[in-house]
This record gives sequence, structure tokens and C-alpha cells, in this order.
Amino acid sequence: MSTLRQSRNFWLPWVTTIFLAWASDAGAQTNYKVTDLGTLGNDNMSCALTLNNRGWTAIQDGNAPPGQQDQIRKLLNGRDAIVIDGVQVDLGTLGGENSFMNWGEINDRGQIVGYSETDALDPNGEDVCGFGTGHICLPFVWQDFRMNALPTLGGNNGQASAINDRGQIAGTVETTVTDPRRHPRRRAGPAQASQSARLSDQSH
Repeated sequence: MSTLRQSRNFWLPWVTTIFLAWASDAGAQTNYKVTDLGTLGNDNMSCALTLNNRGWTAIQDGNAPPGQQDQIRKLLNGRDAIVIDGVQVDLGTLGGENSFMNWGEINDRGQIVGYSETDALDPNGEDVCGFGTGHICLPFVWQDFRMNALPTLGGNNGQASAINDRGQIAGTVETTVTDPRRHPRRRAGPAQASQSARLSDQSH
């Protein structure tokens, strides 16, 4: 018994040493590369939100008030973009100045969803895109280097939040029903009721 105990006391430290040396070596072989994806124009902030299995990255560019880039409470302007092979491409808008993404959604087909201002003012004074312009805000899908508006449930505004590899899109859109209790970023007047919805099927 004493011999077994002595033997165990001899090899346990060696096994521990070998394991720690292997773990340390495995950790040392982990390498990371950080790539600066840049910004659009003179924007002072840019966030890489998501990427697909092809390495394409969905980006949110914009301008925050000076000194607030690390604690963003308000964006002065915003534009969605995609980085393909190191080149950043502006996704454009639906006629307004700004576009945005909730969480940044891109699938392996390169389709991106989000929401964009149009060139029309919201008749109810809402500001659903959140840039203080009061313009109508519509959900979009971007594919083949073109942004297309998605439908609502009869209301003025909506946002697309997610897309899968089948091209099915989920989001929130307004209906024709006026809800006086709901005032999302409103300026004046009641807002239209919103409802979660599958906005479109882009699988074909």
C-alpha cells in the first residue's frame, strides 16, 4: 500500500505538469486578427453587427454627437452598409436620408434586412426610424445591390428585424388601427398600432 501511495505521489505531479504544458501550448496557438472595416464618408462611428458564412459583414455607420461615440444615446444620422472582400458598400435608402438595422441581419445569400426613411413625412407625426426627421420609416430587404421596401399591414411604418437562409423575414409593422396610447418617438398626434409579422418570403 505504501509503495502504491509513493508511486501515485510520484506520477500525479508529472501528469499535472504535462497537462498544464499541453493546455498552455494549445492556448498559445490560438490566433486572432482584428480588421478595421472603416466608415462611410465622414461618419465618426461604425459598428460591425453580424456576418454570414461567406465572411460578408453587415455594418451600421453613423454620426453620434461629439464625445458620445462610446455611449450612444442618439444618432444624428445613420446608414447601413455591407463589407465584401474588404470593400464597404453603402446600402442606400428608400428615398430619405437615413437607414438602420435593429441587430444587423444578413443571411448566407447576402440578403440584409432593416428599415429606412422615405422622402415622405409621416402624416401622424411619428418618427419610427428615430432620427428626428418625422419621415415615414419602412422595412426593407437588400439583395443584388438593391434596396426594396417591404409591405406593412396597411399602416405607414415598419421595421424588418430578422431573415433566415430561406429568405423568410420577420419584423414589426403598423396596421390601419389608431392607438392613442402608443406614441413611439412621436411629435404630435396618435400613433398607429403595430404588430409583429412575417413581412415577406424572398425564397423564390
